[in-house]
Amino acid sequence: MRENFKLTRTIDFYNERFTPISESHCGPAVIQILLQNLGIEVTQKAVAEAGGASDLIELQGMRVDQLAHAVRQLAPLTRFWYKDLSTIEELAQIVTDY
Repeated sequence: MRENFKLTRTIDFYNERFTPISESHCGPAVIQILLQNLGIEVTQKAVAEAGGASDLIELQGMRVDQLAHAVRQLAPLTRFWYKDLSTIEELAQIVTDY
C-alpha cells in the first residue's frame, strides 16, 4: 500500500461538467473526468466525435474501443487501461500497486 500517498488537489465531482449530457454519454463523461484529473480539458461531445460515435451515440452509447480511440485522438500521450470481467481484488491491486 502507498501509505505516503497524498492528494495534492481537490476535485469537485458534483460539478455540473461531470454530469453526462445525456443517458448515452456516460462513457464520454468518464473520459472527461479522467482527462480533467490529468489537467486536460475536453467536452463530452468532443469525446464522442473523436471516437467516431456522434451519429449513433444516442442509440448505442460508446463502446470501449471507441472511447480508447477518442483518448488517442484527444490526448495522444495518455493511456487508460481496462479489463473485461475484472474482480474487486484486481481493481484493488490496480489502485494500490499502480
